[in-house]
This record gives sequence, C-alpha cells and structure tokens, in this order.
Amino acid sequence: MIVAVALLTVPTATPAPPSNTTEPSPIVGTHISGDGRTLTARASGRVLWKSTRSSPFFGRTDLWMDEPESAARMWGDFEDAERKAATFTGRHVAIETEIESGTPGDPGNRRRITVLDALTGLPTWSILSGHPADGRARPFFYLMGAAAGRFVIDVPALRVIRALDPRDGTIGWERKLPGDCVSAALPSTDPRTYDDDPIQTYSLADRNLVVAMTRCAGRRTALTGIDPTTGRVRWEQRLPPSDLPRLSLEQGISVLTSPHAITIFDENGLILTDDLIYHSPSWRITAGAVIVSDGDWRGPGSGVRSISRSSGRIMWSRPDLSGKVGTGAGKIYLRSAEGDMLNVLDPVDGHTLRTLSAPLTEKDIGAALAAPPDWSRRGGVPAADWPDPCALLPATELASLSGTGGYPVTPIPAPPELGLTTPLACEFATKGKGTAVTVSVIWVYPSIEKAAERMKKLTGEEDPPNAARHLGYFSEEKDAVAIREGRVVVTVEAFGDRALLRHALRITRERLRARKGTS
Repeated sequence: MIVAVALLTVPTATPAPPSNTTEPSPIVGTHISGDGRTLTARASGRVLWKSTRSSPFFGRTDLWMDEPESAARMWGDFEDAERKAATFTGRHVAIETEIESGTPGDPGNRRRITVLDALTGLPTWSILSGHPADGRARPFFYLMGAAAGRFVIDVPALRVIRALDPRDGTIGWERKLPGDCVSAALPSTDPRTYDDDPIQTYSLADRNLVVAMTRCAGRRTALTGIDPTTGRVRWEQRLPPSDLPRLSLEQGISVLTSPHAITIFDENGLILTDDLIYHSPSWRITAGAVIVSDGDWRGPGSGVRSISRSSGRIMWSRPDLSGKVGTGAGKIYLRSAEGDMLNVLDPVDGHTLRTLSAPLTEKDIGAALAAPPDWSRRGGVPAADWPDPCALLPATELASLSGTGGYPVTPIPAPPELGLTTPLACEFATKGKGTAVTVSVIWVYPSIEKAAERMKKLTGEEDPPNAARHLGYFSEEKDAVAIREGRVVVTVEAFGDRALLRHALRITRERLRARKGTS
C-alpha cells in the first residue's frame, strides 16, 4: 500500500495500490448515480457496476462524466444543504463531502475527498481535512477541480495550491499563494460580515487553467492564474477593494460576478470586460466569444452583447433584449425572467433567428435551436408553410376562359437566402389577346397579428386579427386584391380586367383555404 505522506503533514492519504503505472484511459460518457445505499455506473445504457461499498462516500449522487476533465461541480443534497463537489480525470472520480455536519453548509465543517476508480467502482484513496480553525497542525482543504491529469486542491492554512496524482494522492506540483493574501475560501474576518453569512468563494481548476482566488491587504481581491501542467504562475490580477464576488471558470475563462457587476478574464489574464450590470448578470462561453446579458433587467441601458475572447472587442450588441443566456445547436438564446419569451440569435451578428412566446415547451425550444439558418430570413416560419403560387391558380382553369388562347406559366423564383423550394410568384401570360394574371406570396408570418398588420399596410383597411381571413383591394381600379388566409398574405393581379380578377380570385381563395399550415 502506498501512503501519500507528502500530501499534507496531517492527515495522510489511505490509497489502494494502483493497478499499473500507465496513464489511465478517459471514461467519457459514464453516468454515476446513487440513492444513498447503492452507487451505479452506466455507459451507453449499459450498467458497468454497482457498489454498496462506495455509496457512503458519495451519498445521493447524479454525476455525468461528459468530458475528460472538469472543474469541481457542486450539487445540493436531496435532504440537507451540505456542500458536495465532484470532478474527474481519466478513469478517476473525486468526490468531496462534508464531515460532522451538525450544521450543513457551515464553512467550518471538515471535508473528505474520496477518489473512485470509475471502471471498477472501488475507492482507491481518500483524505480527511481538519476544520478551518485548526490551522497548520491539521489543515483544512477542499477540491478545486481536475487539470492536466491531476486533482487540484486548495490548502488555505498552508497557503498552497496542490495538484495530486489521481492514482495514489502524491503531489505532482505545489504553488504558494501571494505573500499578503489568504484563500478566499476561509470564512471572512471582516467585521462588516454577518456572522451567519460569512463571505467566502472557492477557487477552481479546469483542463485549461487553475485559478486561485484570494483576499489581500486592503480588502483587495486577487486572482492568480496557474498553469495546470507545471504549477507555474501565468498571471495575477488585483481588483479594487470590495466584497468578494463569485468565481466561475469555464474553458479557461474566469468570470467574477456580483449582483451589479461582471469582470471576465481570458486564459492569459487579459480583461475581456469589466462592466456594471443593472441586475443579475448572465453569461455563456462560446468557441470565440463570451456572451453577456444584463439578466432580467428591462430598464434603459440593458442588453446582451458578444465579446471577442481574443481581443475583448464587442463584436455585436442588442440593447433591446435581455434575459438568461443559453447556447444550443450553435445558436444563442435569451429566455425572459418570467420564462414567457425566448429569442434565438445568430452568434455571428446577433440578429434574431426566431422568437417564441408562452406557452414554451422544451420541445419547442429544441426545434427552434435545431432549425436551419434560413429560418432567420423567413422569420422562423418553416419552408413547408409557404404555398406554391403556381399551384394556387392552375393554368388549365384560366385557359377555360374563351379568347385567351391558353396561359403559359412563368414561375418567379424566391431569393436563395429564403431557402424555399417553391417560387415566390407565378405569372400567367396569354398566348392571344387577354390580360396577364400574377399570383404572389407576399409573406408567411409567424402570427395572424403580424399578417393582419401587413394587410392594413397593403389595403389601407383595418384587418381584425381575430378574423381567420380577410380580403381587400389595393388598386383604385379594383383589379388587384390582397388575401389573408390565417398567417399567409397573397396578392392576385389582373390589371384592367375585373372579371378575370374575380375568376382568378375565386380559384386562389378556394385552394388557399384548402391548404394546411396557414392558421
């Protein structure tokens, strides 16, 4: 048995012998769940193992190993408010739990970190911390995350960050904190802090960066960016005196948030943004940008903006929108604070691809995110909802009129960016003497209300939005007419021939009513 004496003076790690000395294989896609009695691991719907031996260390658990390494992920216990954190690297999972939690969530509680082999379900080693007040004799520590094939912990009493080998707990590297700073995870001694609500923020680590958050002289907060492979300090940033903000870390991007401010640093410590936020900042990291929203504030100056990760430049902004930011299927979406509206945005320039209103279902949201890019040009309306104008007025029915000599059909294609398979208009010219007829699809709108607004502009008449359909002339000679059938607006023109217009209008209206997907 290997004992990781180098980890801390007290306590020691209690490991099981590693199965080999080679690097462990990543176990991506594994789901570990526990009900407090049995711990179960599944992959691709197949049960890998079940364990009652490991369950006491994990308790009620729901952990997805969806990437090779992760920052420490927090989750709340089903029955109490204990801090629990989990992270993984390769085939090993580390779980941090509170010990002796007479008061769950008390920052003075001790911590146990237990490492599990995700292939077998067996614990390989564990370490038990002291209380934060115990000092150097029995140091307090907590889990920051996994980086470069190691588990990273903060040991505040010793003022060090340590990276541990996942197989046996031995130290890979160690980094001292700045001289006048202490870990932000220690309960605050600031007299302005409420006794029952101590200010504390946990440092984090992911595969790109280790970020130590500290309190320094003069109530200044400092962030130290550390290379996850070597433990070398990459950068340090000291902030003006203030209460501690909340730290988040994703893809090497460090985000500090408070109720009315947000500061974002890139992997190398460059400040991407340092903004006042009106209320409840919300953000998401994409491949090349950070998307920041003013949360649920709707007042002047609010908005959402895309900030370049490489330069900090604002690539686009939408001051007219706010809400909680999300990403999916390569798109950005904003959900209102009330949850009654969803705006899907193009990540390149921020233009609206689609807007959904209540009632919102997860199926609706998924469909909006999965929709092809040409939805943006059509206002989010499916291409199948657009009628074929040539099919609305078959040429054979026009040819039945005497003296026309038949009607050759000329489809007028839609612009390519609309992504339609049908023409936008159809022109019926005569072989002999007679008037040409044109049927055009003006637009298919996302709602009847929008279609009614368009009809009013075309005809100059009120179009009640509660009416299923409407008709109105838009030429003084009454030889051109606009039809609204539900959300579809179509025009029929037969300039100079009212009788022909009436004939073409009757056929077009009948066929338009028979179509599905117009209401």
